[in-house]
Amino acid sequence: MGRKALLISENKKLSQVLLPSLKAPPFEIALDQASSVDGAIIEKGGEDPYDLVILDLDPIISDMPGSVRRLREMNPFSRSIIFGMSSALGSLQLRFRAKASGIEVLLTNPPDLEALKGLISQHLGIPYESRLPQSERTEGRAEHTPPPQGGESRGKVLVAEDVAVMANYISDIVSSQGYQVIRAKDGREALLLAKGERPDLVLTDIMMPQMDGLKLLEKLKEDPTTRSIPVVVISSVADRESVLKALKLGASDFIAKPFKPNQLIEKLKNILG
Repeated sequence: MGRKALLISENKKLSQVLLPSLKAPPFEIALDQASSVDGAIIEKGGEDPYDLVILDLDPIISDMPGSVRRLREMNPFSRSIIFGMSSALGSLQLRFRAKASGIEVLLTNPPDLEALKGLISQHLGIPYESRLPQSERTEGRAEHTPPPQGGESRGKVLVAEDVAVMANYISDIVSSQGYQVIRAKDGREALLLAKGERPDLVLTDIMMPQMDGLKLLEKLKEDPTTRSIPVVVISSVADRESVLKALKLGASDFIAKPFKPNQLIEKLKNILG
């Protein structure tokens, strides 16, 4: 079965812009279109799974978290990578809303097609040489975020997240509670940092390049030196199978994106005290 993508947009011309890039080798992705999230659920709810959903955020969806959550509840979209496209990416509020809602990647609208192909390559594992917009990735090194000024660190928390805006969102919540944050851009880097830094807690996404979050969790629990470190998985891939697999591999808890700050704060208190 070939790869499939769904464009959710009222703009019929947008599919004409995207289709040549998606159909071309090495991608060869079939593109369907629905005019709205509700339309996608009604019209495509019985389809085979989609690898990619491209969500047009012009105009801005009023209930973005609810819309993404309803998509995720449908089998064809439960494991899809969700890209959002907007002409208002300069708005920090929009970027935070989108990332907190579980949208993995944000692109300009109209999109830079080379950037789009590069990001599809990265997230779907399709070999393709392209430039990637740095604004959509974390830096290629670990970052340390200290606790708020004047506060004494209550411990170290490792955040493994490849999307910069979401990594910032999680880090801000954690550091506000008095913890030092160590950041990694993928599972492979997180594994090395966990062995070297010995954090008190690991927070990891599932969909990451190099090594995904479930493989990271498995590696951490296999190693006697990191086995005791609690791990919380934070992901928009929150179907029952993924949650059960994470818990079976040894995760202490699972947070589904989108989530509110108090949900993460509660987990921190329960696990770290």
